[in-house]
Amino acid sequence: MKSITLTYIADSAGVSVTSIHYWVTTKKRPNWKRAKQLARITGTNPVLWLEGTEQEIRSAVNLTVHGKKA
Repeated sequence: MKSITLTYIADSAGVSVTSIHYWVTTKKRPNWKRAKQLARITGTNPVLWLEGTEQEIRSAVNLTVHGKKA
């Protein structure tokens, strides 16, 4: 799987990078509609965004920050 950046997800979802960061680090959770959108963008399951741990999300999405593994 190709790596993906927080900026790419944020731009694709029309939200701030800060929002994506909060959802990835599980400090906040997206609503169901947004979770489905994030799942489409990242090729994951919406439940991951609603119930997954930070490590599960980072691993499933293969996140990078500025070209380095997040």
